[in-house]
Amino acid sequence: MGLLWRLTRRKAVTLENSKLQRVLTTLDLTLLGIGSTLGVGIYVLAGQVSKSIAGPAVIISFLIAGIASIFAGLCYAEFGARVPKAGSAYIYSYVCVGEFVAFIIGWNLILEYVIGTASVARGLSGYVDELANGTISEAFISAMPMDVPALADYPDFLAFGFCAALTVILSLGVKESSRLSGIFTLINLIVVTYVIITAGTEAEGQNWALNSTDVEETCTEVPPPGRDWGSGGFAPYGFSGIMQGAATCFYGFIGFDVIATTGEEAINPARSIPISITLSLLAVFISYFSMSCVLTLALPYCLQDEKASLIHLFQYFYDITGVEFWNVSKWIISVGAIFGFSASLFGAMFPMPRIIYAMANDGLLFKPLAIINSRFQTPIYATLVTGLFAGVMALVFDLEALVDMMSIGTLLAYTVVDICLMLLRYEEDEENIRKGIDKEEFTISDYMKQLFNTKNVKDSCRLTASLTSYATISFCLICFVLALLLVVLQKELAQAEVGALVGVSVVAVLTLINIIIIARQPESKKKLDFKVPLVPWVPALSAFINLYLMCNLDSATWIRFAVWMTIGFIVYFGYGIRKSTEELQRTSSVPITSVDKENFKSDKVNGRGCLYVQMCKLKPSVLADNILNEVRLGSHAAQGRLQLVVTLVKVKQEDILHQKLPAIKKAPNTKFTAAPSRLGKMIIRHEALKIAKALQIMGFKASNGFCTRFMKRNENTSTDMVPDGSRSLFNAHLTVEVTEVLKEVNTDVALDYVTKCCISPPRIRGYQMQWMARKMTCCGIYEIETADSNEGDDP
Repeated sequence: MGLLWRLTRRKAVTLENSKLQRVLTTLDLTLLGIGSTLGVGIYVLAGQVSKSIAGPAVIISFLIAGIASIFAGLCYAEFGARVPKAGSAYIYSYVCVGEFVAFIIGWNLILEYVIGTASVARGLSGYVDELANGTISEAFISAMPMDVPALADYPDFLAFGFCAALTVILSLGVKESSRLSGIFTLINLIVVTYVIITAGTEAEGQNWALNSTDVEETCTEVPPPGRDWGSGGFAPYGFSGIMQGAATCFYGFIGFDVIATTGEEAINPARSIPISITLSLLAVFISYFSMSCVLTLALPYCLQDEKASLIHLFQYFYDITGVEFWNVSKWIISVGAIFGFSASLFGAMFPMPRIIYAMANDGLLFKPLAIINSRFQTPIYATLVTGLFAGVMALVFDLEALVDMMSIGTLLAYTVVDICLMLLRYEEDEENIRKGIDKEEFTISDYMKQLFNTKNVKDSCRLTASLTSYATISFCLICFVLALLLVVLQKELAQAEVGALVGVSVVAVLTLINIIIIARQPESKKKLDFKVPLVPWVPALSAFINLYLMCNLDSATWIRFAVWMTIGFIVYFGYGIRKSTEELQRTSSVPITSVDKENFKSDKVNGRGCLYVQMCKLKPSVLADNILNEVRLGSHAAQGRLQLVVTLVKVKQEDILHQKLPAIKKAPNTKFTAAPSRLGKMIIRHEALKIAKALQIMGFKASNGFCTRFMKRNENTSTDMVPDGSRSLFNAHLTVEVTEVLKEVNTDVALDYVTKCCISPPRIRGYQMQWMARKMTCCGIYEIETADSNEGDDP
């Protein structure tokens, strides 16, 4: 159970704790998303897919891929509004699913961005070499040939130089580097618009309606091995070609998730991230769709060039007409392509250090990678390490070998985000969590009665949230089986074999039933700046498409993926699971005794200016990070070694704010000291200051991590005054009955306020105080002199 808790522990995040500089606007994020997505694909992908996969129907392929990408983008957008932190799908899964899944996602995102950076750098190098008529590659091949399988023909120092230069630029600051990327993206969009307008003047509808005779006369080039030029017309390769083309075109939309990694650097992430993702995907789709239309209308599909389709198009016009305009246009496009590659390179490299920074900051990777440069406010070591890693891969690996591994990590990340969204949209409402109105355990009968919500329950509770979790897990498994069957039985389904049709239909119906069960449950009423429409249908469809595309990947890709994941597991189980921030917070605590009768002192409090109160103290790491989530550290060398405690005695608000804590007159045997030499003024959130009228006793049980606050009793106090949501847990998790506790504590303090608190690691009741259950170190009875008590006065 201890290992299971470690693997599934979740991270609580707040917006205020960011150490990165918030400088990015909605426009910056939109241009960043367009630049990282609309790079290599616009100059290569349309020609490649139309020539040998889909023909003119490539526009339908882009439409399908665009819809699938927008689904995934919408899910990312809602998560960006929910979790405005650096880390993309990594932090989303850490908050929602747990640490182990988060590490897997983060590890795969590192692979995606590293390979993306290296492949774009390699492609840019090859493009520059082609503009130089191949002189660069010829020089390196003659001087430093590499005859090693899976490696490039020569070390590409130009690609390495591109990575190194961009690493330096990114290290200088986010605003400066994003501004440069924005300029590149705008130039790229201008060139794309120029191509659409100029090439559109040569569009001919006949190129979408070639018959078999036209194909024989026009398509004189030898087709790729194992293929032909199809039957002509709008979809020469049939429906299968359109779907295969959609799978390929989907990768042309990869890159928008870079926006989600900027949560800690966006000025208003909850608003900017959803808008930027939507706008960037819309702009990219319009560009791809328009470009593929113009390209296939201006030139027959079989005459397209798979490596540089736009340059080939304008060179073709120049060779036929001899008009200099087309030659000049070719060079304009060449310049635009360089800027497009540069923007794509920036978009691929930008999120790499931020993913590593987020993981290192959580302790899952080595801590030095989380260091922020004080001058430029960037993760300097993470940037340098990832830049060097990508540069080395671009230096020695062939472009094709790099591209093969790009898709699987991305699709897995998209799928996890879809599933997390389905879970979060049906989580238990906070109002019900605070009230504790649900049972702790449910029977099969409870689940069956709620299966289709025939009673039309309107509020999300623990039962509906639990049922949704089980249904979502079931959906994932069945959906994967359905996607696998569609790939494995593709030929049988095309031939309408009864067995294949029945098997796929049964699995499809089970998948649909799971979605209906989820859809019938009440959604959480949590307010967000952006919400995905038609949940759970949109994320479910997005997850299915992603799983289907993953099942279409070849075995070699899965093998390389397994090798990469093996390395990741070694890192996690050898380092991350022990050094995780969540782990350190748990293991550094001193065991806490449960509440029993001996912990309570019944001494009369009569005019001594002091109270007997049970208190808990914080460990050093918590002191350094936060006190009640809101500590700000400053310089105060005169403090020396202080013993800081969290008390619930009656003190004035101004005393707390100016750090006039009660003086300790005597302490128990277990002492705790910290050395907060830099301890400064404390800023405590409003809820923590509502203790002015209540004397409370805190009881903790370390084994289960439960925290319960209850009040001392006077003659007017009854058990009904125990906080909502706490009374039901007293008997189960504390060694003393509520009534016994109330009898044991006899004071004259009136109770005017009730604080709600009941905490366990997997569930939080009352205020969001998840930190407390893991960060308390010891408890004891202290004699506290109150700051506002005088001799002879009642406290």
